[in-house]
Amino acid sequence: MSLRLKSHPIVLGSGLILLAGLITAAVNHARSHHGWADAGPGVAVWLVLGVPFVGYHLLRRQAQLRETLRHLAGAVEQTRAAVVIFNADGIIEQVNQGGCELLRFGRSELLGRNWRTISPTGPDTPPQLVDEMMTAVRAGRGWSGEWEAHRPDGSAYPLRGTFAPIMREDGALACYVATFDDLTEVQRTDVMLRDAQRRAEAGEEAKRQFLATMSHEVRTPLNGILGFTSLLRETPLTSDQAEYVETIQLSGQALIQLTDSILDFARMESGKFDLDPAPCAPRECVEDALDIIAAKAATKGVELLHWVDDSVPAVIVTDGNRLRQVLVNLLNNAVTFTAQGEVEVRVATERALPDGAGLALIFTVRDTGIGIAPEQQAQLFRPFSQLDNALTRRHGGTGLGLAICKNIVELMGGQMQLKSTLGQGSTFSFTLPVPAQGLVRELRVAPPLDKLSLAVAVSTSSLRGELLRLGKRFGARLVTATPETLGATTGWDVALVDVSPALAAQLASRPEPQPGLPPERMLGLVPLSLPSAQRAALRTHFRLLLNKPVHQDALRGMLTALSDASALTEPRREPVNLNVLLIDDDPVNLLLMQKQLDNLGCRWTKAENSRVAMLELARTAFDFVLMDLHMPDVDGVTAIRQIRAGGAGAARQDVWIAALTADARLTLKEQALAIGANDYLVKPVTMPELRIALSKFSAARAARQVRQV
Repeated sequence: MSLRLKSHPIVLGSGLILLAGLITAAVNHARSHHGWADAGPGVAVWLVLGVPFVGYHLLRRQAQLRETLRHLAGAVEQTRAAVVIFNADGIIEQVNQGGCELLRFGRSELLGRNWRTISPTGPDTPPQLVDEMMTAVRAGRGWSGEWEAHRPDGSAYPLRGTFAPIMREDGALACYVATFDDLTEVQRTDVMLRDAQRRAEAGEEAKRQFLATMSHEVRTPLNGILGFTSLLRETPLTSDQAEYVETIQLSGQALIQLTDSILDFARMESGKFDLDPAPCAPRECVEDALDIIAAKAATKGVELLHWVDDSVPAVIVTDGNRLRQVLVNLLNNAVTFTAQGEVEVRVATERALPDGAGLALIFTVRDTGIGIAPEQQAQLFRPFSQLDNALTRRHGGTGLGLAICKNIVELMGGQMQLKSTLGQGSTFSFTLPVPAQGLVRELRVAPPLDKLSLAVAVSTSSLRGELLRLGKRFGARLVTATPETLGATTGWDVALVDVSPALAAQLASRPEPQPGLPPERMLGLVPLSLPSAQRAALRTHFRLLLNKPVHQDALRGMLTALSDASALTEPRREPVNLNVLLIDDDPVNLLLMQKQLDNLGCRWTKAENSRVAMLELARTAFDFVLMDLHMPDVDGVTAIRQIRAGGAGAARQDVWIAALTADARLTLKEQALAIGANDYLVKPVTMPELRIALSKFSAARAARQVRQV
């Protein structure tokens, strides 16, 4: 900022007085030489009255100017800021009391001196600082900067100066005005604030670490409790014993859910709940969430359904882990409050975003449960809210799940809605905007199964409808039947049979296949909670057993492999006896996983640490590796990196690795998957969850074999 000096009123007044004198002289000359005798009185009157009038106004303006300058000088003097006026050579011409106090000099000591000799710069001040300032003000530009100055006693202090030039009309520098501020208190406050911020961040980090540690320490013993409880349920028990075991299992699961909810809620409260967008498949997110809740649904007899519209892209860019978390929470609530019937997940395209920015997908979770009264719906999304005390006692829960879901959805740019009728079920839906960049409509176009005639033998209308729509999508010829009428139904190549608990018990008692139902052409759909003994007995009647809900891509891969007529005449393949390398330093966890693998018909080799595991893996071709991440010496994350880098040999680089940990943090899961883990299991790992993990491996291997063919 710069100012320019204008013509002063005094100059103008002096000019007018001079002009009046010239006019008087001219009139006298005219009188004497041209005979203007008659004009004399008028001119005389003008001179007598006009000139004093002009002089009066000029003197009045001058007095007003002096008064204004006096007020301005008083204001500058009274201000606490240090104000100094320098001439063009940097000599102090005026200074207020604030300037005297800041520089620690009297006014008489400052006037007429160069300010650089009074407040020299410190050794850390760049030498070009003063040159930059003078160059700026001489060019008519304002300048501001900070430097270290020194007082007469030699003490250093931080100083900030702001310089405003005042320019003449010819563009030359007349003088400049500077204001100075001592930054000592400002810097001290900044240091205090930074220190307070560091302490706050350290406190937040300590809180996060505490929550993560507590989560890990709680999950580790619960892994043994729930794991052996799951094994105990599959042994012969009296009715009282079965009830006690179920109570133990439900209590342990409630404690696990509580620790997860508190951990997420604490992250949200501290503002550390971040999103990590990356390419992911919506159908896989839905099916993974259904897998997690499948055992609970199977125990209650609740049917799980899902459908992803053809308009939904195969790949989108979003935070897949958070999307799964929302779906798991909504599904868990739906199953909890549904005594019988079904829970369905649907994904559709709601609309296109403006200007081709992408799509808005809508995810819907519908149940046939107890429903929610209108007056209770508003409080559902508040933290720690429950419908009522009776429901809390009956169903449990902290009331955090829906609040967490709502926050995650809003962080992702969407909104959550609820529609419910008391006694008729509830429908939770949320929108998810996804950018156009990264959308993949279809990963690959699979050939239609038009040569395959598929029988859908299902009693439940909702599941039958889903499988028929799926078969139509695959392009197969469809035949509708029930498990009871399938034997009398003709014209099918492969049958999908829904095996209810009653049918499973009936078939398990038959040592031989039923007439007219060739096992090599039968695929059984079984609940995840089906006991291992019945599973073993059912293998006589089916080519393969598929856990419900069925993964659509895995089912298509199996049907594709069977679409060749020669494949249907091949003898049935017995279940794969997987060879598993089990790595864990906790003896309780080792024993638990050994028993679970025994029940699933797998062979296993144990390793107490990563070094032993690398040696075992180098000399044996294992199908599946269960890798604990928290181990002494070499942790599981490092071991996975070494395996993928060829540390156990080039032939073992692609071995299937499922990470195993009691740490439920999503950051660790993302790290494990990023470095090469194929799956991620959080302790406590139950039999159904381990079965799902092995099924994922089997489906991936089957799909790979189909692609190779």
